[in-house]
Amino acid sequence: MGDCLILLTVALANVFSEPNKEDTFSSPFMSSYEQWVDPSNHFVDFFTIDNETQARVIFIGSSAYSQDNQGMRPTVSEGMGYGLLLAYANDDQVTFDKFLRYILATSNHYGCSAYGNNTCYATAPFMMPWIVNASGSPFLFQSSPGAQAYYSSGSATDADIQMAWGLYLASLKTKNGSWKLSSFKTSKGVLGYGEIFQEMALAIRLNDVDMKNLRYVPGNQWGAAGLEVLYPGYFTPQAFVALDTLAPPDVSSNCPSFKPHDPLNSLYLIFKNNVYKTVSIDYLGGNGGIKVDSNFVPKSGVPNGYTVPALATATATFSSDNKYYANATIQAAYYDEKGNPAIKSNYYIEYNNGKWTVTDKGSSEGSTYCQSSPGNSVFVCMTISDIGKVDYAFSDVAQNSLKAIEAFQTHYNTGLMPNVLHYDGMNYDQWSESFAYDACRFPLWVSDFIQNYPTNPLTSLLNTTLSNLLSSKGVAPFVKQGTLPSGGIDAIKQTAVGSWNSLSPPLNAPILAAADITKSKALYNALSGGVFQYDITKNQPSATDPEGDSSPYFNAVMVLLTRAIMENKFGG
Repeated sequence: MGDCLILLTVALANVFSEPNKEDTFSSPFMSSYEQWVDPSNHFVDFFTIDNETQARVIFIGSSAYSQDNQGMRPTVSEGMGYGLLLAYANDDQVTFDKFLRYILATSNHYGCSAYGNNTCYATAPFMMPWIVNASGSPFLFQSSPGAQAYYSSGSATDADIQMAWGLYLASLKTKNGSWKLSSFKTSKGVLGYGEIFQEMALAIRLNDVDMKNLRYVPGNQWGAAGLEVLYPGYFTPQAFVALDTLAPPDVSSNCPSFKPHDPLNSLYLIFKNNVYKTVSIDYLGGNGGIKVDSNFVPKSGVPNGYTVPALATATATFSSDNKYYANATIQAAYYDEKGNPAIKSNYYIEYNNGKWTVTDKGSSEGSTYCQSSPGNSVFVCMTISDIGKVDYAFSDVAQNSLKAIEAFQTHYNTGLMPNVLHYDGMNYDQWSESFAYDACRFPLWVSDFIQNYPTNPLTSLLNTTLSNLLSSKGVAPFVKQGTLPSGGIDAIKQTAVGSWNSLSPPLNAPILAAADITKSKALYNALSGGVFQYDITKNQPSATDPEGDSSPYFNAVMVLLTRAIMENKFGG
């Protein structure tokens, strides 16, 4: 059903124009997807759990920096997004499904949208933690030895939106019959590509966007600090196209039309969570049995304890063996960023001598209820005051995020963009202000968008932004000896970082894709040799890699994504 909904909304969506399908060309890359996915080359790990094979992308052959020494051979959600996209581009549904099973398993066990006091108080079962160790668990990650550690259960926006894009593309393949229908175990039952895409899209809408300024944020674990920065390398306009094929969620709190419910001593409860985060049902019970739907997610080890996901409607039926008497209590709470109950529902519902009554036992503002006649159906709604903000278009998020990048280019009179763009204009460190191993992804995704969405309103702006990046104000003066400098380019001072003594594939490859698509012949000729000749089989992740060194993995995926884009494998 979910796949059908996605396909219908695709047909109705007019915000973006449909992709342009072009013939692919043969490019002389030495590195191939087949080499990357071959387990003997150590980029991808395959294993079986509960008779189902999963696959994960290796991030560091040895380990990440971690305070608890638990960061062994980790996987990042970013890599899993690349895995889905590369499997799609190479028409490998079997591996796509294995990657997706891993994403869903780690998300269901550890996904968290609000973490504090060593406790996750808002689960996110469709948002993969941004980094997990070899056993699939988050850990106390450190960016460098001795740096402040934090638990790595939060998600990263680039991975979230690119996974969603991959699922959207997969759902289109099932529509045209080139891929079979696949189903997957999730926290909400067995779902297909389109249904999982819907769940991820809702989580992205609630957690990965600054709803006031309509710009994407780095991830859901950043809190208020995430509103102050933008990562240009996360800019993936194709993902926003996919997300806009879905209608905004229903956040009305109107009393529904109740269907007849029998027998009279049985209570039918409808609970609607109009809050950005998961709501905790601290007690849900009475003098009889209870049956709940999949939106009531059981709390481990807590009898009659549940959570209800954000913007979900959950239903429960209470039954009693007593023809004349029954009761039920619902106590629910939404916890704020400090772990305090910000909105509470507390209702005692009783059936006595043929009549149902609802008694408010201390619910807060924002919690409402209504009742049917004869009264054995009750609707409870918890609503946060500004919930209407979720009704936005992802095309506006793309536009506003791009404006921030263009404002940086204009202010510094440069075609470059930094790894981290700070809205306050202050400079923080060399890595943040450089066009390097994060911002390098901007030309990759933008190039693909330009070739596949030529009539989209965003494309003309992106053509200008990309032309500036490739120009004499951007990267062109810094290409020497067939490569960009090893540490990238300082986007503010416009100076080289590092040297030209060795090739930098993840910097060179995205610029090569941009040069190819924009027909920038000089840049293409300067960079093509090193990218085409890069051999991932000779640069594999290894257990002997230095701690924290992700370069073999990142080099490989950037070269292979570049190849997929130059061969137009994401064009529909």
